[in-house]
Amino acid sequence: MPPRHGGRETPHWPDRSRAPPGVELHEHFAGEAVLAGPVRTTKANLSKAITGEHNKATALYPGFAGRATTVGDTATATCFRNTAADEAKHSAAFQQALNQLR
Repeated sequence: MPPRHGGRETPHWPDRSRAPPGVELHEHFAGEAVLAGPVRTTKANLSKAITGEHNKATALYPGFAGRATTVGDTATATCFRNTAADEAKHSAAFQQALNQLR
């Protein structure tokens, strides 16, 4: 019988400490893959990543920096501007990798 907590049965959690390594590989990673969605080609993945990084570099973090500036929080604004610059570097690096695949 499963243990009870607060009058309700608690779910059964398997004891992974004695499970063979393949169980973790085939159960855990398979479950994660379902959550992540279908795996695409490297080109498609890089293209999607470039779009996301570009959006963060040009809209998201600069917008946060602007809001911080508006309320007088210059330290936070600087942090967001620096983060935007990092995202732009990521976008450029992914673009360079994508160009090498073509």
